[in-house]
Amino acid sequence: MKKSRPDPAPAPPFGEVIILDDDQEVALAVASLLRSMRMPCRVFHDAKAFLLDREALDACGCLILDLRMPIYSGLDVQARLTKMRYRIPIIFLSGHGDIPTALRAIRGGAMDFLEKPFHDQTLLDLVNKALQSRISPPPLVPPKIQLTPRERDAAEGMLRGESSAATAERLGISRRTLDVHRSRLLRRLDVKRTAEALPILTELLR
Repeated sequence: MKKSRPDPAPAPPFGEVIILDDDQEVALAVASLLRSMRMPCRVFHDAKAFLLDREALDACGCLILDLRMPIYSGLDVQARLTKMRYRIPIIFLSGHGDIPTALRAIRGGAMDFLEKPFHDQTLLDLVNKALQSRISPPPLVPPKIQLTPRERDAAEGMLRGESSAATAERLGISRRTLDVHRSRLLRRLDVKRTAEALPILTELLR
């Protein structure tokens, strides 16, 4: 994780944070960060053990989930939780993240997708947001925003999981021009990262 100075956080309003990551060093570092902020948490290194632990499942207010693990991947765990009717806010962690995978995770109901290494404060903010959502769920449908034609083109490329270069080539414009449209679109949606924009764009372009 990147070193930063996290702001103090209040005790979580709902539930326990579960960290599921087969990388013990990363999992324990995340647990140490959360505990330093007085957030109760529990660590699992094995997906099957977590899925069979009914007490942990019932207590879980937020799941920090590694994408690549043996036997069950993070997406497998997400799918099994859905099948078991557990609606737990999930924050995915990955050292190999890409837009198509992030899109699959978010369409499956994940709250966010962070690539390693990440800033401590970014993770803490997402965990607090996830725990708060258990009390006051955010609206499912965002306010309607009128996109310009180029913003719509950029949005469609993001939802397809295309790289900036691929979208720019398809549209016949320079990558720099496309990046301007993408940046403007993120500002209009009041988000900082593509992963945050995906669920909003999914609703806007229906």
